[in-house]
Amino acid sequence: MVVIWTMGLMAALNIDFNIMTYIIPTLLMIIGIGDSVHFLVKYYGTLAMVDENVKHCIRP
Repeated sequence: MVVIWTMGLMAALNIDFNIMTYIIPTLLMIIGIGDSVHFLVKYYGTLAMVDENVKHCIRP
Protein backbone atom coordinates (compact mmCIF):
# COMPACT_ATOMS: atom_id res chain seq x y z
CA MET A 1 0.00 0.00 0.00
CA VAL A 2 2.81 2.39 0.86
CA VAL A 3 4.44 1.67 -2.50
CA ILE A 4 1.29 2.69 -4.35
CA TRP A 5 1.02 5.90 -2.31
CA THR A 6 4.69 6.73 -2.86
CA MET A 7 4.56 6.17 -6.61
CA GLY A 8 1.29 8.11 -6.88
CA LEU A 9 2.70 11.01 -4.87
CA MET A 10 5.83 11.08 -7.02
CA ALA A 11 3.68 11.16 -10.16
CA ALA A 12 1.43 13.90 -8.71
CA LEU A 13 4.45 16.03 -7.81
CA ASN A 14 6.01 15.48 -11.26
CA ILE A 15 9.12 13.86 -9.82
CA ASP A 16 11.09 12.22 -12.61
CA PHE A 17 11.46 8.46 -12.46
CA ASN A 18 15.05 7.33 -12.72
CA ILE A 19 17.15 4.47 -11.37
CA MET A 20 17.33 5.98 -7.87
CA THR A 21 13.59 6.57 -7.60
CA TYR A 22 12.88 3.01 -8.76
CA ILE A 23 14.83 1.74 -5.74
CA ILE A 24 12.48 3.50 -3.27
CA PRO A 25 9.54 1.03 -3.59
CA THR A 26 11.87 -1.92 -3.09
CA LEU A 27 13.33 -0.39 0.05
CA LEU A 28 9.88 0.44 1.39
CA MET A 29 8.75 -3.16 0.86
CA ILE A 30 11.85 -4.52 2.61
CA ILE A 31 11.32 -2.23 5.60
CA GLY A 32 7.61 -3.05 5.75
CA ILE A 33 8.15 -6.81 5.61
CA GLY A 34 10.88 -6.61 8.24
CA ASP A 35 8.64 -4.65 10.59
CA SER A 36 5.81 -7.14 10.05
CA VAL A 37 8.05 -10.08 10.92
CA HIS A 38 9.23 -8.40 14.13
CA PHE A 39 5.65 -7.53 15.07
CA LEU A 40 4.46 -11.12 14.54
CA VAL A 41 7.37 -12.60 16.52
CA LYS A 42 6.59 -10.29 19.44
CA TYR A 43 2.87 -11.08 19.19
CA TYR A 44 3.35 -14.86 19.18
CA GLY A 45 5.88 -14.63 22.02
CA THR A 46 3.43 -12.64 24.13
CA LEU A 47 0.62 -15.02 23.22
CA ALA A 48 2.69 -18.02 24.33
CA MET A 49 3.53 -16.27 27.60
CA VAL A 50 -0.15 -15.55 28.26
CA ASP A 51 -1.02 -19.19 27.55
CA GLU A 52 1.57 -20.32 30.10
CA ASN A 53 0.19 -17.92 32.72
CA VAL A 54 -3.34 -19.18 32.13
CA LYS A 55 -2.19 -22.79 32.46
CA HIS A 56 -0.51 -21.99 35.79
CA CYS A 57 -3.66 -20.27 37.09
CA ILE A 58 -5.92 -23.18 36.14
CA ARG A 59 -3.61 -25.88 37.49
CA PRO A 60 -4.86 -27.27 40.86
